Amino acid sequence: MTAIIPSRRIAGIDIAWRDGNPSALAIGELEQGVLQVEQLLHDCYSAPEMGQILLAEAVHGVAIDGPTVIVNATGMRDCERAIASRYGRRGVACYPANLNLWAHCQSLQLSQWLLQRGFGHAGSQPERVDHAPWQIECYPHAALLELLQLPYRLAYKKGSSDARRSGQQHFAELLMSLTQPAVTGAIQLRLAATITEQYLNTERIASLRGAALKANDDCLDALVCVLIAAYHQQQQSEVFGDDQHGFIVVPMMTSQCPYGTIAHPLNLPNC
Repeated sequence: MTAIIPSRRIAGIDIAWRDGNPSALAIGELEQGVLQVEQLLHDCYSAPEMGQILLAEAVHGVAIDGPTVIVNATGMRDCERAIASRYGRRGVACYPANLNLWAHCQSLQLSQWLLQRGFGHAGSQPERVDHAPWQIECYPHAALLELLQLPYRLAYKKGSSDARRSGQQHFAELLMSLTQPAVTGAIQLRLAATITEQYLNTERIASLRGAALKANDDCLDALVCVLIAAYHQQQQSEVFGDDQHGFIVVPMMTSQCPYGTIAHPLNLPNC
């Protein structure tokens, strides 16, 4: 008899480091290897607000792009060193998180809010994803290297406005490639038409300026975060670090990733 895998409501959050700045939150449902994303919010301003949305949407697991566990007073966490060791040559390393700098950052506030409501850390305990609400820390730059088998970091956050628009257009095209029929081991991404039209439309991205350009960046990152949550829910991920000292989850493919199946691969921007 074939086991029936229940569907799961999951979320991904590109969270602002400080209160008062907007965060982006994507919510989807994972069922039989397909992630259907129906909601993408970009005006969430506080940890309790985001937490209440997760509860109202009956989310089972959430991936947060920001530190969820910090115990070191200064310097870097071991998980950040591990990420730099694995991906540094491909241009990816984390900004150091420590209590001296980020004791009151929003990601820690949200993590604590969720812990108080039963969302346990699912780094050292990956089996938790099957039976209880969970949370993880993620890092989209590292995830994109694995999901798309990129040789180097995808550049879309820094530089001139023109460079950032070009980078986001390329980012959007790569995300759309993940909506193609998936190969073995890959989760198929399905996006609501409103999300595709508003956030992944390359013509619209070309017109963005200032805060609107930054908001679109956040929304693209949130889509990667919810995809990371989907891979972790299926236990297709690697955990760097542990629940006690800080951890970062990176999705892992079990075979060729969808990016490799594109008939005419997109040229990578200079990084």
